Amino acid sequence: MSGTTPRGAPAVVALLCLIWGSTWLVIQEGLHDLPPLTALAGRFGIAAVVLLALAPLLHRQERGARPTLREVLCHGWLCSAFPLGIVYVCELVIPSGLTSLIWGIYPLLVAFLSRVLLPEEKLRASQWLGFAGAFGGLCVLFATDLRDLGANAIAMAALLLLSPLSSATGTLLIKRRSHGTSSILLNRDGLCLAAATVGLAAFLFERDARVEWTAWAMASVLYMGLVATVLAFTLYYWLLRTVPANQLALISYVTPLIALGLGALFAGEPLHLHTLVGAALILGGILAARRR
Repeated sequence: MSGTTPRGAPAVVALLCLIWGSTWLVIQEGLHDLPPLTALAGRFGIAAVVLLALAPLLHRQERGARPTLREVLCHGWLCSAFPLGIVYVCELVIPSGLTSLIWGIYPLLVAFLSRVLLPEEKLRASQWLGFAGAFGGLCVLFATDLRDLGANAIAMAALLLLSPLSSATGTLLIKRRSHGTSSILLNRDGLCLAAATVGLAAFLFERDARVEWTAWAMASVLYMGLVATVLAFTLYYWLLRTVPANQLALISYVTPLIALGLGALFAGEPLHLHTLVGAALILGGILAARRR
C-alpha cells in the first residue's frame, strides 16, 4: 500500500458504494425477463471475455504470480458461482433491499471464520458484540419483513445466508494460501471457471424456461458484467493497494443503505420501522466488529 492516499480515492470509494448498492435492484429487475442462472451466466461470460482481453496488459503493470488451481477453484466456485447463484435465485422472492441487508453480514462472517481458518487471528470482545447485534438484526427481519412475505421467503432467506458464508470461506482460503498472487489473473481465471459452471447449470436447469432478451434484460446483464464486475473489482483491487483498510470499510456500511433506498424508490419495496431496526442492528454489528 502506498504511503499517501491518491487524491481521487474518496471519489472511487463513493463510486463503488453506488455501483454495488445498485446491483441488487438491477439484478431483480433483470429477472423479470431472464431466469436467474441464465442472467448470471451472461454476466460472468461478458466479464470473462473482457478480462481475457485486458488481463495481459493489466498483469504487466501489476505483476504477481499465477494463481494455483486451488485459488482458482476457491474464487470461481466459492466466491463467485455458488454465492451469486444463490443471490440471483433468492431475488426471485426476496426484495432487493432485504437481500442486500441479509448479505451484509459478510464482513462478520469473515471475522468469525478467520478465527477458524487463520488461527493466528483472534476474536476481540467487540467482534463478539458485533455478531450478537447482527444476529439480533437478522432475527428482527426473519420475524417481521420475511414472515410477512410468506414461508417461501423465510426458506429463501435461510438459503441466502449460505451465500456470504461461501464467499467468506473462499476469500479466507485464498488469503491463507495466496502469497504474491496476481489479483488480475486470479479474477480472470476465476470468472472463466464461474462462467463455464453457471452456463452449464443454466443449460441443464433452465433450457425450457422463458427467456426474453428485452432491452432492459440486455442492459441489466451488460451493467452487471461490465460495470459491477470488471470495472468495480478493478477499482477495488486498486484501492486495496493504495488506501487504508478502514476507508474501504465504508463500503460495507453504505451499500445496504443504498440498496434499501433504491429498492424503495424505484421498485416500491416496503420500508417499515422494523426494517430500519433490523438494518441498524446489522450495520451496528458490523461497525462494532470492525472497531479496534
